[in-house]
Amino acid sequence: MDKKKFNIPSVITIAASHFFHDVYSYFLPPALPIIKEALKISYSQAGMLSIFQRFPAILNPFIGGFISKKPSSLVIALSIFATAISMCFITAAPSYIVLSLLILIMGLSSCFYHIPAPVMIRKYAGDKTGTGMSFYMAGGELARAAAPFVILGAIFLFGITKVYYLIPFAAIFGLLFIFKFKKDENWNFNTKDTDSQKKDELEEPFLKVIGRMKLFFFTIFMIMMAKASIAATLNAFLPVYLTSTGSSLWFSGISLSVLQVAGAAGTILAGPVSDRFGKNNTLLVSTFLSPILMFLFLFLDSSFLMITIILTGFIAFSPAPVAMAYVQEASGKNHTVCSSIYMMIDFSTIAISIILTGILGDFFNLKTAFVCCGIISCFGFPFVLLLRKSKCVHIK
Repeated sequence: MDKKKFNIPSVITIAASHFFHDVYSYFLPPALPIIKEALKISYSQAGMLSIFQRFPAILNPFIGGFISKKPSSLVIALSIFATAISMCFITAAPSYIVLSLLILIMGLSSCFYHIPAPVMIRKYAGDKTGTGMSFYMAGGELARAAAPFVILGAIFLFGITKVYYLIPFAAIFGLLFIFKFKKDENWNFNTKDTDSQKKDELEEPFLKVIGRMKLFFFTIFMIMMAKASIAATLNAFLPVYLTSTGSSLWFSGISLSVLQVAGAAGTILAGPVSDRFGKNNTLLVSTFLSPILMFLFLFLDSSFLMITIILTGFIAFSPAPVAMAYVQEASGKNHTVCSSIYMMIDFSTIAISIILTGILGDFFNLKTAFVCCGIISCFGFPFVLLLRKSKCVHIK
């Protein structure tokens, strides 16, 4: 395989796996109004669900070290199946404790998915890492756009307790995914043999990598925090916010899908644009415009609601593939370790943003919480400038 060639079939297949995984993992936000009413949970409790989902991210460095010696296709297929099983039972959860346990299981399987998948993208994207990451992220954003229709449609067709009818689709795709990539991977589970054959390819320890690249990863953390304060917050609370202002459940679900389609378009374009005009320039534009569009969404007349949702989704989601490409290009031989660090950063910033929004929503109201998130996102711009000046990584 030509390492510089962009392998379109393989990249699209990996992006499709992102779609399948995230369409299940994103069942919670569109179903949250139903669950919130059924279990009588508060905004803070709803936000705490994100903690349970993101908590396994602290294990990412250890998960990364473990799966670096395992076939990526097998890990990805099993992760999709585990996520499907856990999320297809959330609407049937009899209590908040059971719901939290299901979300925790999904969070763990999500970690096992999101660490090897970007590494596979880098392998098959050749010298067009940004474009490859855009395909990958677009799969996730399209999944989030489809998730409201899938989960609400399943509830309508099968009933609130029978969403598990969707599980076989995950199993079928997982088997096809393994069949597609098995020939390109080492399925020798004898760790000693594998290590003796690839000593020169072994990655550095997590602490050594994080110590050497601490400034770089801190800057990435702040940029992702700015991104999450808008993108993750709208992902989690847009349906609840719209229903609280009088919109119907279906309109709220459609609005969330529109947000995700716009986000998918933004992620698709962000990679090629960053490959052509530079990653820093792309991040500067997105971090500058995101808070402005958030405030327009909150304060313009309701007749502009859908337009501002589209524009906000298009811009606010775009930093993700660029930041991920940045990390992969800076990783050297430590692809899996750096991927696990990035995912730990991504998950933690999302968790912080959602929990903070939930607390502010309970203490004040969701609109005030959204305003605070818009203010926080303003701090992303100066850290992009810092990333440009950073001497710890050199990227064209």
